[in-house]
Amino acid sequence: GEYPIPDGKDSTDVCCPGASFIVVSCSEEKPKSDSKASYKYPWAKVYSYRGGQGKAGQMPLQEVIRYPNEIPQSAIHQYCGPTHPCLILPTDRIHLRLGGCSPHPGRHLTVVGVPQLLPLLMTFSHSLSIKTYKSFQFHKKPSNIDACCIGLSSCLSPLINVICQIGCAPVLTERIFKSISNILWTLNTVLSVDSTQFSPIPAKFTQGLIQELENVYEFECTAFNPSGNKP
Repeated sequence: GEYPIPDGKDSTDVCCPGASFIVVSCSEEKPKSDSKASYKYPWAKVYSYRGGQGKAGQMPLQEVIRYPNEIPQSAIHQYCGPTHPCLILPTDRIHLRLGGCSPHPGRHLTVVGVPQLLPLLMTFSHSLSIKTYKSFQFHKKPSNIDACCIGLSSCLSPLINVICQIGCAPVLTERIFKSISNILWTLNTVLSVDSTQFSPIPAKFTQGLIQELENVYEFECTAFNPSGNKP
């Protein structure tokens, strides 16, 4: 869900039952340069729950990140990381404290709970890619190679669907693209020996994947290079 940063203070718990982990990102509309000095920091803080028992029997909080990620003046020239990073938190419950300072207009937090099946699918496809390639490398045409290729092909559709139709934060999209590239490389290597026709990605998804890949590239350029100049 999206949580706009208010002018006043707001505090809320975000719970995603059954989520394997939570992805937190901070989106924004770039402010005008002449009004930058009128805004204060930070606009939002993200907390996770620690084990144990705190005051009044409540679980204690631990701050994970604040937006923007504050940079000490003494280290401003050495720091090269993003000021609004995306985070993957291994939990299904976090606490948000929003506002308290004057935020730039249009800024909001995005919190996405990732279901358990997605990391399992990515892990399975990675292990199957390794097994398929090793079997092909040592046996050239093992008896189970067709079953392995069918299994890898079946992993592509749900991974592509997450990127093109459901959508997710760039930090997770990068990892899904890596899983897809591993599958494609393995299938291409194995099937090209028999000159098998290889077109596992439906044409309707091709343009969407290209666009999402460009979005990830743009995100990386702007996150680590505030000037926006592409390398």
